[in-house]
Amino acid sequence: MSKQNEKSREYVIAKQLRERAQFYECVRKNNYTDLKLGKNGTYDWSQETYNIKKGSKPCPNDCKYCYIKAMNIRMKKEVDELEDVDGIDDIEDGHNLKCESVPQKVNKNWRTANEMTKKYIMMPSSHDIFDNNVKDICVVTNKMVNAGHDGLIVTKARMSCIRFMIDYFRNVVKNEEFIKQHVEFRITIGSYDNTDIRFWEGNAPLFEERFECVKLLHNQGYNVSVSAEPLLTTDPMRLYNMMEPYISCIWFGEMNYVPILIEMKTEEDKRFLAKLDVIKDNLKTYVEQLMKYDKVFWKKGIRKYLKDHA
Repeated sequence: MSKQNEKSREYVIAKQLRERAQFYECVRKNNYTDLKLGKNGTYDWSQETYNIKKGSKPCPNDCKYCYIKAMNIRMKKEVDELEDVDGIDDIEDGHNLKCESVPQKVNKNWRTANEMTKKYIMMPSSHDIFDNNVKDICVVTNKMVNAGHDGLIVTKARMSCIRFMIDYFRNVVKNEEFIKQHVEFRITIGSYDNTDIRFWEGNAPLFEERFECVKLLHNQGYNVSVSAEPLLTTDPMRLYNMMEPYISCIWFGEMNYVPILIEMKTEEDKRFLAKLDVIKDNLKTYVEQLMKYDKVFWKKGIRKYLKDHA
């Protein structure tokens, strides 16, 4: 029997299905002794990531739970450095956001892959897609898939960027159908309530814009899914029901790094942190409510939380 390519999309998706089945068996028995947990984070979705952003500063979305901020704190960067977020000068109502690319990462030549060397690559993982870097994302995506790889594009989607990508693949490089076969879009939507989104996700687009992006991609024939990581609403069933007609799957995950990043300074801080506690207290209920739906998956953080609190 030939060795499997553990970085291929086929292998990753089969692994996701196996791990979900094992998790659900543990939930049914209320016994998590045999629940196996490997690497978390992006490893739930792919075993390779690719970013085109330069530097280690947070991207212009400036999310409160940003893992780059947490990494910088662990590396003991100065506070003024952490507050200096790239690309947010002269913001007006969320416009003029910029995230600069590294030319070498955009211009990289991708070696042609075979069945044993092709990869399932998530992009980006440490920044988002903005009007000034969306063309670079398109260039890299086109090179990636033409080299034989599969892509997972993850974004808090902006309509201008999604329209640009659709037009680029259709009219500039003219390989739209090939892209549709080899690329999945995963739109981050943790809540349908804009008060949650604005508090936690800074300059990122609001719910309505992201939802319209999901529907547009679906209507254009793209494979589109949703990441509800971090989960920001106490009603994930409602969020699932809203998304279900347009998506191939939805992933629920808990918020990481909050104790590192958030100090309770205001009543608003206390209110939203208390809401996170409510979400954590109800994670098992959410899983039991949603486990009958084939499109629902759970990030390792939630699986680990249930195991640790069984």
